[in-house]
Amino acid sequence: MIIDVHAHVFARPVLMKSRGSGLRFMTAEEQVRRMDEKGIDMAVILPLNGAEGPAERQSMGEVLSICERFPGRFIPFCEIDPRRHDWRTADDFQWGLEQYKEAGFKGLGELTTRLWFDHPKMMALFAACDVFACPSRLEPFGNVVIEAWAQSVPVVATDSLGPGALIAHMETGVLAPVDDGAALGRSLKLVLEDTDLRQSIARAGHGVYQARFTESVVVRHYLDFFKRIAA
Repeated sequence: MIIDVHAHVFARPVLMKSRGSGLRFMTAEEQVRRMDEKGIDMAVILPLNGAEGPAERQSMGEVLSICERFPGRFIPFCEIDPRRHDWRTADDFQWGLEQYKEAGFKGLGELTTRLWFDHPKMMALFAACDVFACPSRLEPFGNVVIEAWAQSVPVVATDSLGPGALIAHMETGVLAPVDDGAALGRSLKLVLEDTDLRQSIARAGHGVYQARFTESVVVRHYLDFFKRIAA
């Protein structure tokens, strides 16, 4: 099975993507035709709901409606703008995410809000998540892994260059082979079902963050480096 993990699909797109482009995002019918042409079985719908996204805003109900109209072809993801004024804590974001989960959403994304990862709202959103998955085939370093560690969120990642170098398998996270969707799924299932493992890798990952990647640690390393090359 081939799954397109990054699709933007609208029931009735109105606005052009950008001035002068002459292009709109695809309708569900257009997306299905393109998938059939390319031999793609399913696609993940990532709604663009932040002001920074190059698209008109899309309701989560529209995403679910598209999935209902084309059963077996789309996987619904939800989006939350962390700047929502009445959500401030991890409990607030957890409350919203649980509602989306109950409605049938399978994940969170695409997050287009331009906030630093250590912004209090971003930290609260990360902290509300059960697990962070990094399925990249190519991931040079893996800032996203560090961002999850910073909030003590357990990490499951493919063994690409960055995550493979950062993560100690079964100690600070769980690694799965690149291009092995079944193995990645088993790893996610393992972490979600094994409370002791989930808590252990979350604590250990946070420990690595504290020891190597906090602002004070990174700045100290830079200053030491500059002193050495200036000597």
